[in-house]
Amino acid sequence: MLAVESLETASVHLRIEQSSRDEEKFMYYEILIEWDAEANVWYIENSTVPGLVGEAATLDAMLALLQTRVPEMLAENGCPADDSIPLRVLTTTHLAQLQRVV
Repeated sequence: MLAVESLETASVHLRIEQSSRDEEKFMYYEILIEWDAEANVWYIENSTVPGLVGEAATLDAMLALLQTRVPEMLAENGCPADDSIPLRVLTTTHLAQLQRVV
């Protein structure tokens, strides 16, 4: 597991954007999930949650994994973990992949 040494370091992993509508700043965590066709698994390609890794056979199983691992990794690394901080889960897939899932 990747450990973050300080809260200042951890905050680098938390994205901060400027809202164009009301000029208010807001934070969010972002997780990019990709499909590995050779291994037939979904895996975490990239994440702003320090130390977050994992793979799962289905997208539902990946979301269940995230429910457990995201809070664990935030706590372990001393990152902000307010329930109001949004979590963006992104994936890229092809129409053929979606048709196989359905």
